[in-house]
Amino acid sequence: MELNRKSYIPQPFCRNIPMEPIIKVLLPLVGMLLELFIIEKEGKAQFKPILGSDSMRIHHVTMYCGFFLSGLIDLITLFVKVPRNTTKLFLTLAFAIEGLLFWFHRDENDDSPILSAAHLLLFLPIMICALFSGLRMLSTVNLMINAGLSYGILLQGSWFIQVGVVLHRANVWDFASYNQVMLLVSIFSWHSMSIFCFLFVLFIIMSAAIKSSSVCHRSSRARRHWLPSLLPTVATNGNSEEGEQLIKIEEKPPLIAETAT
Repeated sequence: MELNRKSYIPQPFCRNIPMEPIIKVLLPLVGMLLELFIIEKEGKAQFKPILGSDSMRIHHVTMYCGFFLSGLIDLITLFVKVPRNTTKLFLTLAFAIEGLLFWFHRDENDDSPILSAAHLLLFLPIMICALFSGLRMLSTVNLMINAGLSYGILLQGSWFIQVGVVLHRANVWDFASYNQVMLLVSIFSWHSMSIFCFLFVLFIIMSAAIKSSSVCHRSSRARRHWLPSLLPTVATNGNSEEGEQLIKIEEKPPLIAETAT
């Protein structure tokens, strides 16, 4: 069956396989299965089906379910015609549900200010993702909208790792100290600035590469215009066949043009 459209990122191999939607389906599915049936006890993974009263694990399953649904819709829209921006709407919904869950993601037995701050700071990049994902329904080619979504996703991922470091190195952090909260906010700011600078440098590198390739392409087109004028000169020297071969070689489009098409 032929796909209606390619709503997934370009890839150097298996180009006819929608890898991005498949990954969006498989990874959340694995996360849901682990949350539903596997727990960690004394440093070991044990099989234990989820209980109705375990609201923390239900939170995690619900979060995974939103992105699983988004990936599933991506796959369906490759074969079935649906209203415009359906995939972007479901991705926005997934981020909004994730943000809502983390806003209320609290342990009733833990009133630590540092854990509350960590989850609140995680809520911010999630909402950035939801905002710019929704804006992409208005325009998919706007540089600032796409950069905003990339920024939110990168910041959310890096802060997820930072929260894991805080939780699993509890002996380093004083969870009852407000000074530690101030330090955590500073660390979040460092994450934000670092990712912003990374995207800015990446933009400069990409702009320079595009400009360089454009100059090379124009230079190649200029050679194709003036090179045929040399054919009579080459022919009068008794090398007409060699001159024709040279022109054919130079008239071949540059590699970058083939790649772009």
